[in-house]
Amino acid sequence: MVSANLHRRHLTESQRAVVAGKLENMRQGARTDLEPRANLPEVSSAQAADLLNVSERSVKSARRVIEQAAPEVIEAVERGDL
Repeated sequence: MVSANLHRRHLTESQRAVVAGKLENMRQGARTDLEPRANLPEVSSAQAADLLNVSERSVKSARRVIEQAAPEVIEAVERGDL
């Protein structure tokens, strides 16, 4: 679903990185040999980066912004203003 919508929208690299940062949900050091929880598969930063065609470093930077920045800053990045 992500890749289908990615081709329809013209997103900047920063916007794609924020989407990847929101998509990434695997905790560092999580065991990958166990069954996934419920219906939500865990997505690593590398997998999210591949899905959205950005670098893993961009995903990690976006993740820091999502976790630490003011909501206005996150919204500005999502709109493409930053």
